[in-house]
Amino acid sequence: MKKEAMRDYATEAFRYYAGMGRPSFEQARDAVYRRAVRDVKMRDPQAVIVIGEKAVRDSMPMLLDIFAVDKTLELLRMGGREYIVRAVEWVYFAEPRMPLRRGEITARVLKFCTANHADERTVYRWLRDARRMFASLRGLRM
Repeated sequence: MKKEAMRDYATEAFRYYAGMGRPSFEQARDAVYRRAVRDVKMRDPQAVIVIGEKAVRDSMPMLLDIFAVDKTLELLRMGGREYIVRAVEWVYFAEPRMPLRRGEITARVLKFCTANHADERTVYRWLRDARRMFASLRGLRM
């Protein structure tokens, strides 16, 4: 099997998104801002705003990953490809905070195939399509 350059990055982005509770871009941005502002002990509101905005700017790569994953799932649903969303949720969203062990993705794909009467190669192709859509939205080289 030929390895894609962005496969691991896209997989981890999907898992990170699931581990955060599937937030939208705005929800994640607000959480970063609130976390930064909560830790500030200044009374100057202008300084607090600057610190919150800096935290959001510093977290922008993570926020853009969340945006791309969220939009990928949304576009797949809008395009009538809910089966790909189900495959992504089954394979990548299961236990997102636990480190992946060798063969775990394969086991999840086989389990999905059995439960949903799908061919293994087809499911891998669906996952590849989702990763490529994510990479395209994120602006990654494919």
